[in-house]
Amino acid sequence: MSNKELKLPAQRTYDWSFDPIKSFREGEEGEQNKTFIMTGFDEKPISDPILWEAGKRAFDVVRSKVEDGEITTESFKELRERYPSEMVKVFNSMKEMFDKLITDGRLILLSEAAEPITELPPITVDPRGFWAHSAIEPSLVMLDDICEQQCLQMDIECFPYDRELLAAYFTLSHLDTTLIGVSFGDAGGLDYDWVTHWFEKIDAYNRTKRNIELRDECQKRRKSQSMNSGRHAKRNEAVQLVTQDWSKRKSEFRSAEKAGVYYADWLEARGHEYEPRTITNWIRKYAKDNGIKLR
Repeated sequence: MSNKELKLPAQRTYDWSFDPIKSFREGEEGEQNKTFIMTGFDEKPISDPILWEAGKRAFDVVRSKVEDGEITTESFKELRERYPSEMVKVFNSMKEMFDKLITDGRLILLSEAAEPITELPPITVDPRGFWAHSAIEPSLVMLDDICEQQCLQMDIECFPYDRELLAAYFTLSHLDTTLIGVSFGDAGGLDYDWVTHWFEKIDAYNRTKRNIELRDECQKRRKSQSMNSGRHAKRNEAVQLVTQDWSKRKSEFRSAEKAGVYYADWLEARGHEYEPRTITNWIRKYAKDNGIKLR
């Protein structure tokens, strides 16, 4: 950390290093030029297409959560001041349930050393500080991984929080610290990666889920086709049995309708169930195709 970074004014605790409204709202300078409009340090706009697109996506998510659609600077101040505390409550409230799943062997989590995790440590850090996002993020990454796993296994959406908003919060927070570094000529590669991490994580999950859905649809279609083929084969067998026998004994039946009634019982004894009217239609078609005059 440079000396310049150590001199961050105390009153900037909940301020953003960039102006989200001027940087992303349609028609504003930042949106037109795809640049960040800084609020301090170096007033010169910062241009970075990858970072800007990530920030724009986060901005649009936050805006979509505003009831009247009119987003303001206060919306982002509230996000930074209150949202971390809300997510700490969510995590700690779910800890007991997930600990039980781990204990029962229904949830296996591995640490970085590939050792099974036996419990989820509660979040005890202060979620109100400038670096709150870095302090609480490891726990929320773990929670999000668990929820992804449960959702995919149970084929339901079971995230106990607004996942897009969670991604927007962390994206904007990492973007903030990265742009501070850029302003001081020290852009950290790790922070750069984390700016795009959360939305890439969501996109990867959605692709996996869609692939699973496509696989299931394909399996259902193949099963349906197989069942249809089986039904067609069984029907063709029944048609052949009836028409072959009827062609030898047609003089015994006064009409195709009478034959249909007879062969319905006749087929049932041979493992085929069809209505007399259906069988009558087979006989009529067979007679027509073979030039047989019916009575």
